[in-house]
Amino acid sequence: MEQCKVERSLHLARRQQCACLIQEIGSRLQTTQVVINAGIYYMHYFYEVFSPETIKPILVAIAAFYCACKTEEFSRKLSFLIKAAYDILKRPAPDEESDAFKRLVQNVHALEATILMVIGFNTLEVKQPHVLLIKAIRANKFPKEIAHTSYYVCTNILHLTTLVLRHSAEAIAAASLYIAAKWNGTDIQSSNGEWYHIFSPMLTFEEVSKITDEFTLTFQECDLKIREQLRCSLRSRKLQRERREDLVNNPPRAQEPQRRPVPDSQQKADSWKTEKRPYNSTNSSAPQVPSQHPNHHARSHAGGSQNTQMNHPYHGHNRAPQSHVYGNEHLNRSHSNRPAGPGNNEPDPKRQRFDRPFPSQCQRSPQPHLSGGHHPDGTTRANRMESSVSNSGGGEHKVHYQPANRIHGTDYRMTQSTGYNAVPNKPPYGRDEHEDSRLNSGNPRSVKPTGTVSELAKQDGIHFENVTHLRLDYKNILKMDNLWAFKSLVKLQLDNNIIERIEGIDHLTHLRWLDLSFNNIEKIDGLQNLVNLEDLTLYNNRITSLENMENLKKLQVFSVGNNYITEFSNIKYLRQFRHLRSVCLHGNPFSKNDGYKLYIHAMLPNLFYLDYQRTDDKLKSKSYEEYQLEIDGIIKNVLKKAKIELYKQAFIDGIVDENIFQKLFTDDPDGRELLVVPELYNKKFTHQCKLVFDLGIKEHDKRNKEIESFRNCIDQAKMLNAELSKKKINEFKLYQDKVKLLENTDSIKVEDDILDYNENVQQLWDELMRNESVLVKQIDELINEFELNLNDMINTFIENVEEHFTECRELQTQYHKRLTDLCPGILERFMRSDFQNEPSDALLAIFIDKESVTNALTASNDAHLLKIDEFADEINEKAKSWMKETFASIYSREKYDRNRARVMERNHFIDALRNDVENLDIPALGES
Repeated sequence: MEQCKVERSLHLARRQQCACLIQEIGSRLQTTQVVINAGIYYMHYFYEVFSPETIKPILVAIAAFYCACKTEEFSRKLSFLIKAAYDILKRPAPDEESDAFKRLVQNVHALEATILMVIGFNTLEVKQPHVLLIKAIRANKFPKEIAHTSYYVCTNILHLTTLVLRHSAEAIAAASLYIAAKWNGTDIQSSNGEWYHIFSPMLTFEEVSKITDEFTLTFQECDLKIREQLRCSLRSRKLQRERREDLVNNPPRAQEPQRRPVPDSQQKADSWKTEKRPYNSTNSSAPQVPSQHPNHHARSHAGGSQNTQMNHPYHGHNRAPQSHVYGNEHLNRSHSNRPAGPGNNEPDPKRQRFDRPFPSQCQRSPQPHLSGGHHPDGTTRANRMESSVSNSGGGEHKVHYQPANRIHGTDYRMTQSTGYNAVPNKPPYGRDEHEDSRLNSGNPRSVKPTGTVSELAKQDGIHFENVTHLRLDYKNILKMDNLWAFKSLVKLQLDNNIIERIEGIDHLTHLRWLDLSFNNIEKIDGLQNLVNLEDLTLYNNRITSLENMENLKKLQVFSVGNNYITEFSNIKYLRQFRHLRSVCLHGNPFSKNDGYKLYIHAMLPNLFYLDYQRTDDKLKSKSYEEYQLEIDGIIKNVLKKAKIELYKQAFIDGIVDENIFQKLFTDDPDGRELLVVPELYNKKFTHQCKLVFDLGIKEHDKRNKEIESFRNCIDQAKMLNAELSKKKINEFKLYQDKVKLLENTDSIKVEDDILDYNENVQQLWDELMRNESVLVKQIDELINEFELNLNDMINTFIENVEEHFTECRELQTQYHKRLTDLCPGILERFMRSDFQNEPSDALLAIFIDKESVTNALTASNDAHLLKIDEFADEINEKAKSWMKETFASIYSREKYDRNRARVMERNHFIDALRNDVENLDIPALGES
């Protein structure tokens, strides 16, 4: 339990440290507070996926702020950001021409790309509570003390907590105002109903109270300096207000004489008592706060910042930094010039707990979205494994593993997708090996766990089929295998391994986020079944061409930079993804050619981001003018392919050709020679085929409407059934809350309650299964009715097609009869050699005698009738095959798979309810 508290405080402190650094960078570069807040938002989103111990805060701060400057269109050069950050931390910035600076820039760009992939496009535009708070204060004319305090509280909520990720901006603003009113001892008055409705009519007081309680708890867990800083800021504002009022009421009559200057030696000796830390932000109303600890500067690294490189490993992690305040000008003194504690020769007893070494946190924490570190029974398994399971109604589970016990850089996590074994940690991104060796030495938590993570997961009741997020990065995985149990995965990270081939994931049909960057993949393959994939990262591999991605219709973000793609034609391949909004292609050989960006803007006009930079509308217009002919040709081909696909779905792709009559003579060489009266029959035959074509398009539209109606009925039945099941579950939860109130009664009463509880659980299971049985029956009836309707439509279509082709056969018979009547006269002319033009050798071979002519006419007629039958049979077979495949898919998806999944979900939910009773602490007889 103590270990979890320490890790939580370390996590919180690193977030606070990074937020402070972003605030200072923004102040140095004179950006708006909106840009600064956006950068802090992105930092919080990044740390929801990656562990704070993985990457240095300075890199995260620079990347998050750089990304915020771009999204808020407040551009600043990256070199300025780097110099400002190093200047804040009192470190020499690397020279811009040096390799170290280039590596730093590359790392920042990689982090920026990672941040963009983490936050997605739905959260790029940040709705900030500060703006809503200011509008509400101005509209309702709240007192100045509440206005200043609420703005400062809102800033601290953003810096100290992750509430902004879990609550709306309106709720955060309302909670800030509520906390400020409580701290100032005033009530909030509103003339239009409840005061919190000025932010949003959907807002409730319960949500505001929840945010208030969580912030108060986090604030109490923060470092003493931050709490004192906030209290001092409130007192200083009150004093400043009183002084202003006093100056207004009693203005000074004469200027006071200046005091005699203090000697330099005395000024240096007392500087720690009198110096104030400047707050350089030009956009915040935070005051200047004096240092609250006499030995405060003794905690920082010599010549460094309090909030980054500390003398003791716990400093900068467990010791939370000040909220967006860096007092660096008084931190540059050596350790020899300051007292060690209350006495000059005695260590400070308050600091002795920080003298033990800091445990290694060498790898990134494999928990993309940590929803809590507590076991479902309410206890924290700090000595075994940290897991997070969120279960809503027995449905989706989010499970993320992070073992708490490490042995000198050894991490117990899943390796190579084959099991959970101990593997040595690698130096993390952004930290050197020397620092890790220093941090790993003398690890106090070098205790080997009693079991593997897989065994602990089984003990905790974690089912692999319900896991939605899985991280297996930095594991030296060579082959993607043994992932068959993770059927519900939504997010899979396999970056920074040695994978050579994409395989073993074709069953992960729910996957939306796949990271395979920094591997050895040479070919894109094995993604055909991942139809729900939205974010695909193949950065830094060995890929030479884009292929085998046709089924990824929902793809939005695609990163394939730093590969071996050389041809511009690969860009055209990406035009098929209509939802694609961000593409990373830099680092490939063709990206070095002139016109690289111009060509991409022309081929992919719907892009929002290219190489993680916002696209330019002017460049898009210029690119279209440059490649207009090529783009028009591509659009024409796309439309042509779309028509062909439509014709296939309407079963008429075999009769689309305007020269359909000529197809009758494909396998009839003699008929081509006898083609003497084609015009009249050609028009009539083509007209009948055109009628079949129009009929196919019309019936295709009717089938689509019928299918859409069927799906709407199915969805409505599911929705009504789900609402009924939720109602039953909510009623049971109310009963369950009452049962929990009776846990401390006598044992006999508890046993009676448990019996009653089990009966209610069984009754709930019966009702849920009854609802499922009703839904199965409804779906069966809908499918049967739909099958009858669709079968009638297909049969009617086939009958009508057959009528038109019967007319075509009649036309062929008339054509054959007409040729039979003409050929004797033509034969006599051939016998007399009476012809104007010289006939071909094939025609002379036919008109040798009457028998050869008759045989040629008969063979031609049979070939034409056979071709007409092939046209009709092709449409007939395609229609029946489509119907068979459609209902096979419907039966599989709606009857079998859906029913099995729902029954399994209900069983898991009921088992969880029963396990809750088994875990109750029942007092013995006679106890109360």
